[in-house]
Amino acid sequence: MKFLLTLLLIQFVISAKAAPNISNRVVTNHDNETVLSCTTADGDAGECREASSCSVEESRRERLVNCGSVLRGTLNHICCPINETFNANISSYSNDANCGRHFEFWDIVGGADVKPHFLPWTVAIYQVVRFPATSATNFTSQQFYRFICGGTLVSNRHVVSAAHCVNQGYRVLHASDFLIKVGAHNIDSSGTFHRVENVWAHENYRSYQRYNDISLFKLSVPVRSEYGLAACLPVSNLGRTLNSGLREGTLLSVAGWGTTRFLGSLSQNLREANVRYIDNSECTKNYSQLQGSSTAYPNGIDSSMICAGSRSGGVDSCQGDSGGPLMYEDPETQKIYLVGIVSFGYKCAAPGFPGIYTRAYTYVNWIIAMMGR
Repeated sequence: MKFLLTLLLIQFVISAKAAPNISNRVVTNHDNETVLSCTTADGDAGECREASSCSVEESRRERLVNCGSVLRGTLNHICCPINETFNANISSYSNDANCGRHFEFWDIVGGADVKPHFLPWTVAIYQVVRFPATSATNFTSQQFYRFICGGTLVSNRHVVSAAHCVNQGYRVLHASDFLIKVGAHNIDSSGTFHRVENVWAHENYRSYQRYNDISLFKLSVPVRSEYGLAACLPVSNLGRTLNSGLREGTLLSVAGWGTTRFLGSLSQNLREANVRYIDNSECTKNYSQLQGSSTAYPNGIDSSMICAGSRSGGVDSCQGDSGGPLMYEDPETQKIYLVGIVSFGYKCAAPGFPGIYTRAYTYVNWIIAMMGR
């Protein structure tokens, strides 16, 4: 029996070596499945999976490596890029036919109220503020919820936001310090609170700088509301194409409950405004004139950021919009993609100073990796 098992093992290894694009390394993926790793024709890391579980476009399937020479009797297995494999399985809320739907483009500073529930991925993030039991509180502990930022559902359990929304000094606040309201239009009278199971800020984020300003929340339970649908993530080749298509003048939109003017009051209703993509070099030139720029963004407004707004001012994200979505509508599918995360700016809608956003495509692999935890 031992000889037979050894012979079978040798036969398996020889078969694996016969296919140069397939590794005989068995790995555990994001779904805790045991799979065989492989390399796609494009040189990307992949997993041998049934074709039905790989979400690549039909036009690309013929270029995918067949894993049948390694997985005997499973000729319908293909080498699926890991990003595509994971996103095909995370939930019905992200990166499939359901993501990026229920959106209506309506014509925040310079924006207008959105029709209720047509931006179902936009969520409100609250910080839980606690007071210990003291004589001032009649010896009973007290707590209240404070709206701090926006965020974007990218699956039925995950919300993307900004790192500066979850950092306090040099540490990330605990998951229990947050509540996330899903399905809200009027921030006071609608929506459902969800507890947070975990929260991560990008490991390279520094509170004294503006780079890597991205965070991810994992909700304690999945969002099941018909108003809690996810925006699409710019993954793999599709994301690469979408990202390269963002150029001067591209129409984008930003949404949130932030103030409608600098140092103004928060908006009660979710608002959305159209903004235009502006070349980063122009924003670097203007922002480098500001005091503290050499510390906050010593490399300028780099490729990990997006500059968007209006050169003449009047339309922009503002205080309270941080962490919320910068969105792009695919003209072919009418699906909405998360292309940016509200990060920072100079005042609000000031001429010559468009808003600065974390570029989602730069961090999509980080997002996916965190979603697998």
